[in-house]
Amino acid sequence: MFKRAVFHLFIKYAPLIDALINFSIFFFCSIIIKTHLTGQAGVESSKIVLILSAIYSMLWMFNSFAEGYYRFKRVRLLIDEFFIMLPITIKTYLELIAIYTLLGGIFWNDYSFFHRRFFIYSIALQSLVFLYYQYTLIRIYALLHNKGFNIKHLMIAGINENSIKMSDVITRNPLWGYNIAGYLDRDPAAASKHEVKDLYRGGYDKIEELYFDKKFDRIICCLPTKEYEETQKIIRICEKNNIDIHIVPDIFYFITANSSINNLEGIPVISLYEPPLAGFGGTMKRILDFTLSLIGLIALSPLLLFLAAAVKFSSKGPVFYSQERVGLDNKPFMMYKFRSMYTDSEFQSGPKWADKNDPRCTRIGAILRKTSLDELPQLVNVLKGDMSLVGPRPERPFFVQKFKEEIKDYMKRHRVKAGITGWAQVNGLRGSSTSLEQRIQYDLYYIENWSLWFDIKILFKTIMVVWKDKNAY
Repeated sequence: MFKRAVFHLFIKYAPLIDALINFSIFFFCSIIIKTHLTGQAGVESSKIVLILSAIYSMLWMFNSFAEGYYRFKRVRLLIDEFFIMLPITIKTYLELIAIYTLLGGIFWNDYSFFHRRFFIYSIALQSLVFLYYQYTLIRIYALLHNKGFNIKHLMIAGINENSIKMSDVITRNPLWGYNIAGYLDRDPAAASKHEVKDLYRGGYDKIEELYFDKKFDRIICCLPTKEYEETQKIIRICEKNNIDIHIVPDIFYFITANSSINNLEGIPVISLYEPPLAGFGGTMKRILDFTLSLIGLIALSPLLLFLAAAVKFSSKGPVFYSQERVGLDNKPFMMYKFRSMYTDSEFQSGPKWADKNDPRCTRIGAILRKTSLDELPQLVNVLKGDMSLVGPRPERPFFVQKFKEEIKDYMKRHRVKAGITGWAQVNGLRGSSTSLEQRIQYDLYYIENWSLWFDIKILFKTIMVVWKDKNAY
C-alpha cells in the first residue's frame, strides 16, 4: 500500500516535485560554484540565489510543460531523459539571464553573477545532478511496475495487422506498465489466423461483461474503416459504461508525424508524404553536417593518412573504393570508403552483401570493417552534401530495385539523405545477419520523429556502440 501511494505521489505531483528538486539543485549548485569562483558566498549573494532559484524552478516547470515533457510517460531511457532535459535547462538559463539582467540593473546594480564560467559550470553540474535524480525515478518506476503496481490491462477490439503491430510494441516495452488482457472480434477465425487464440475473449458484445468482471481497464479499438458502424457501437457501449477507449482506425496507420491536414474551403485534405526535412529543420541539419564533417576531417587527418598507407601497402589496388548508392529522392551518388576487399571481388559473384569472415576482405580490410573505420571517407560525402551524418544507410541500385518490390515502405527511406550512421545501426541492426524489415522500421521511425536533438543523440550513441558492435563486418 505504501509503495502504491509513493508511486501515485510521483505521478500526480511530478511537476511540483521536479520544481522543488530544481530549486534545491540550483540553489546549492549556485552557492558551491559562486564560492569556488569568488572565494566567498556572502549573505547578500545567498539572498539573490534564493530569489533566482525560485524563478528558475518556475521557468523550468513552465518550459517543461511547453515542450511536452509531462505528457503521459511510463518509462523513458536515461539517454532520452538527457536529450529532453538538456535543451529545456539551457532555454531556462537563457531566460533567467535575461530576467537577472533586468532585476540586477533595477534592484542589485550587479551584472556579474552570470559570468561565463558560472554559466558553464552551473549547467554542467545541475544537469548531472538532475540526471541522477531522473535515473533514481526510472529505477523506482521499473521496480514498481515489476511488482505489479499501476499496471493497465488493455482489451484490443479488432484482430488485424494493425492491432497485432500495436500489441507487439506494447509487449516489447513491459516497463510501460501495460498488459494485453485479450482481443475481441466478431470473427473467431481471426484469432487463429493471427496466432492469438489463447487471448481471444469473444465478440464485441462481451465488452460490458468483461469490464464489470474487471478483466480490463481500457479498450484499444483497432477496427478498419470499413467497419465504421461496428466502431460506433463499441464507442456507444463505452460511453454508456464510462469505459476509457482509444481509437486507432486503419486510416491513421498512414498518418505520420510529417503528415499535415489542410482545409480547402471546408474540405479537410490530408497530405501523407510531405518532406520531413523541408524548411528550417533541413537547413539546420545541413549546417550541423557541414560543420561536424569539416571538423572531423581536419581532426582525423593523421588517422586518415595512416589508414590510407595501411590499405595501400597491404594489397594491390586503390586506397579508396567508390560505389554507386541511392540517396535523397532516389538520386544516385558515389559513396567513398577505404578499400577493404581485394580488387574485382564481385567479378564472379555479382552484387553481394558482405558476410562475417568474408574471404573477399583483406587482412587490413577486415579490421577496418570490424571497427567501422572504413566508413570515415564518407565524411567527404557529407561535406559535399551527398549524405548526412545521420540517416538511413544507403543501398546500391541493384538492391534498391529488389527491395522496393519486396518490402513495404522501403522507398520512404529515400525521402531524407542517407547517413553514415542511423537509428537502426545504434540499436544493433547492422549487417546481413540482422532483419532488413526491422531495420526499415527503425529508419522510418527516425524519419517520422526527426529532430536536431535526435541526430545528436544518435551521434552520441554511435560513439558508444561502434567499438562493441558484434554485427559489424
